[in-house]
Amino acid sequence: MVQKLDECSRLHELLEAYETGFYLQGEVVSVCLDMLYDSQKTADLWADMPSWVKDSVIQQLKKFSEDEELVTFGQGDPQLVKSRLLVVKHWLSEQGVLNR
Repeated sequence: MVQKLDECSRLHELLEAYETGFYLQGEVVSVCLDMLYDSQKTADLWADMPSWVKDSVIQQLKKFSEDEELVTFGQGDPQLVKSRLLVVKHWLSEQGVLNR
């Protein structure tokens, strides 16, 4: 339960920072993708995300495939980022979210 509260608190802090102009929409979505990958309670975290974040995640991952070549501009190992995105995409697919 503590993990969920920590994740929810982090999500809410991120969204508050976005609302005050500290983050751009794309940055929020990127952090949320990372949070979904790292989450122990992915379903709870997904449920707490606002619809605009969910819609952006779905749009990005629907188009994403393992054949994609990623450019991370030095922000991380492209293969690691790709594998993490594929894990989140697989989870969303299992939930039936990507089929809508």
